[in-house]
Amino acid sequence: MPARAGDVCRQTYSELMGDRAALVVAQSVPVVAALVMKLATGCKALAGALNVDALLEAAHNLDFITSLREDAADQQVCFGPEQGKVGVGE
Repeated sequence: MPARAGDVCRQTYSELMGDRAALVVAQSVPVVAALVMKLATGCKALAGALNVDALLEAAHNLDFITSLREDAADQQVCFGPEQGKVGVGE
């Protein structure tokens, strides 16, 4: 039986609330990130190969890139292959 939209929303909400509760209890982003990574892989053999610092750095870089794109959109600067370069939009 396919999942209903309401079921998916409740599951996603529950997962987010669980992650937030873990952060409140642990008071440490790296600890919670490591836990979530281990749960996401579902494989004990990979647990030792996971790099929490790399994950947090990638998340930070993604936030930085997203903020650059939002700033560029606010200033109407063109980003991307369709323009071929970064420049002021026309």
